[in-house]
Amino acid sequence: MIQIETGDFRQLSDGLADGSVDLVLTDPPYPREYLPLWGDLARIAARVLQPGGSLLAYCGHYSLPYVLSELEKCLRYHWLITRLHNGAQARLPGKWVFVGYKPIVWFVKEKRNGRRYVSDCIADGMPDKRYHKWGQSIEPVALSD
Repeated sequence: MIQIETGDFRQLSDGLADGSVDLVLTDPPYPREYLPLWGDLARIAARVLQPGGSLLAYCGHYSLPYVLSELEKCLRYHWLITRLHNGAQARLPGKWVFVGYKPIVWFVKEKRNGRRYVSDCIADGMPDKRYHKWGQSIEPVALSD
């Protein structure tokens, strides 16, 4: 059974049994004031994920070192997925780069379940802002058989 929950993961996780979740897919806010959420995410994902379950989280480029360090306290690093932006690339003043992709960090509880190959480079779609002003496109993460 697939069940999708939206909202603040700290409140939503209270109703989840330990080891009851296959996948946590999330896009935490990127501004610096939200960095402490990553420690909470690591602890909660480690509790609710079943052995072999995955945490996939969109991440801001600037925060990658911090995010990796926080998540590694509770979970095992598995891979980094690149989500390529379509259309014009954003300019990042101060770093002086054109931002052409978004990183998605992939962590697992213990060892990844399954042997199915997945691509570590996915194309972007049009953002879906119906539910949130920071909404991402659904195409790269759409559930299929």
